[in-house]
Amino acid sequence: MTEPLDMKYNKNQDGSSISTLRSQVTDVKNVMSQNIDKILESEERLNIFTDRTGDLQTTVSDAHLS
Repeated sequence: MTEPLDMKYNKNQDGSSISTLRSQVTDVKNVMSQNIDKILESEERLNIFTDRTGDLQTTVSDAHLS
C-alpha cells in the first residue's frame, strides 16, 4: 500500500523543516561562541588596562612622597 501524495509531501516538508531548524541552531551556537570569545578578549584587555592604571597610580603616589 502506498501513501497518498500529500502524506509524502508532508513528511518531506517536515524533514526539511527539521534540517532548517538544525542549521539555524548551529548558526546561533556559532555566533554565541564568537560573542563569548570577543567578551573574553575584551575582559583580558580591560584587566591589562586596570593593571596599568594601578601601576601608574602607584608611580604617581611614589613620586609625590619623594
